[in-house]
This record gives sequence, structure tokens and C-alpha cells, in this order.
Amino acid sequence: MKSSIFFLLVVILIGCGSGEQRPAGLLDHETFKETLLQAQLIDAKASQEMSIAHDPAAGRPRAAYDAMFKEQGITEAQFDPTFAYYQAHPLELKALYEEILAELGKRKDELPQ
Repeated sequence: MKSSIFFLLVVILIGCGSGEQRPAGLLDHETFKETLLQAQLIDAKASQEMSIAHDPAAGRPRAAYDAMFKEQGITEAQFDPTFAYYQAHPLELKALYEEILAELGKRKDELPQ
């Protein structure tokens, strides 16, 4: 009886303590955060250009994304599964976006007035 309870307790502890592991091959947190931040800036610039020019073609930032991936030293094939992972884990994605907003605020404050 005692061994059954002990076994059950061990199984429960292992099940509760293991948590979900991040899949191998995802970008590290800081690289992904900086890449996502840069992507947000690209999207904002493209949106602004599109509204100023009144031309949807002006808002196509493909070249800017390619340059961003090159600058970050990653590929879109590395970025996409990392983004998909965060989309599947909305609390982690929310926390990441909060970090990005804080960083954007910091950068804004550092701009000359």
C-alpha cells in the first residue's frame, strides 16, 4: 500500500513539475525580441508610407524584412517557427510584447527633442 502511494506521488510530481519544453531550434529570447521589435518598426514605417502615398504598393516592406533578417543574422525559416511557438503561448507572447513596448518607450525617450 505504501509503495503504491509513493509511486502515485512520484508520478504526480513528475507530471506537474516537468512543464512544457521549448522545441529545439527556436531563436533565443533576445534575438527573437529584437527581430520582432524591428519587424514592428518596419510595419509602422510601411503603413505610414502607404497612407502618405495613397498607394498600397508603397507599403510592401519585403526588402526591409530581408535586410532585417540579414542584419540579425537569422533567416525567415528560423523566425517563423519561433513566432508560431509564441502564438501558441499567448501569455509568453504578451510578456514579450510588453518588453518590446518598454524598449520602444526607452528608445523614444533617448531621441533628441
